Amino acid sequence: MSDKRFVQGSGINAFNGNELIVKGALESKVGLMAGYPGSPVAEVFTILEENAEILRECGLWGEMTNDESQGAAALNGALDVGVNAVAVMKSVGLNVAADPINIINYADKLGLSGKRGGALVVCGDDPHASSTQVAGDSRQLMQHLKMAIIEPSTPQEVKDWIGEGLRLSQYSNLVVGYLITTYLAEGGGSVILSENQPSEITFKNPITLDISKVDIKRRVSIPPNTWDLEKEIVRDRFPKVHEYVREVKLDKILVIKESREHHRCRREESSNREPGQDYPRRLGARRKALQHAKSLGQVLSSRRWIPRRERTHAVKPNRESWKLALGDR
Repeated sequence: MSDKRFVQGSGINAFNGNELIVKGALESKVGLMAGYPGSPVAEVFTILEENAEILRECGLWGEMTNDESQGAAALNGALDVGVNAVAVMKSVGLNVAADPINIINYADKLGLSGKRGGALVVCGDDPHASSTQVAGDSRQLMQHLKMAIIEPSTPQEVKDWIGEGLRLSQYSNLVVGYLITTYLAEGGGSVILSENQPSEITFKNPITLDISKVDIKRRVSIPPNTWDLEKEIVRDRFPKVHEYVREVKLDKILVIKESREHHRCRREESSNREPGQDYPRRLGARRKALQHAKSLGQVLSSRRWIPRRERTHAVKPNRESWKLALGDR
């Protein structure tokens, strides 16, 4: 039986992290969700099955593929049409999906329909190996695959950044990696909801493609095309990631009042940066962030910098802290 929360178009309701991934897709004109179940994101596929009627109404095709590589390859089919698509897998599964993701990432994402879809790879990491075979940190592999990486840190961001990741993919012409850890995927919270937005092109509203119009140089990553596409990734697409992140302020800095943290800073002064976008990195961003915060007469938290996933819940909303969006980098 379908869950009415997934058609709620306003107000506030409670969801767990996996449910928020699906709700975020419904709100973001996603036409395809495909992949293979694995902890901590296995529940996504159960949610898709239980809410099949809602998915059909929105024109969202949900599919559990035979393995993660087929789920990633399905992204390419959606991009050929110009449809937003999301692949879902666990950290270990990203190794299986690496081959098709690498090739898709090189190719131009402009579909034969004339529309540019976004490609998002949702990867569930289990940093402490509490529910999967090995401790997972997928950032290094995503960096190797030249993917832009975003990492939400609150239930609201878990939902909203499905759309942000797709828009970032469209803007940068890159496959975007979306990292979610065990605590966020299996935890949850109350979030502000928006109306579901169906894709313009769906199985309910199909189109006919003329494959003779495929741009071989832009869409097929084989030498010598590969060389030009790789130059484009470094020179054009990565800078566009930085532009988008600045525009929507995905990166944040936590600034804590001096009266609370000054005694710690006497011992050590270090950044407590909240990088919504993990990769590609901007040179000097950390140094500029420190200078910007200090210019405001504030003192940064002295907590040693540790990976974002280790401190997802370290800063509570009721503490005397706030997020200050990085301005001029």
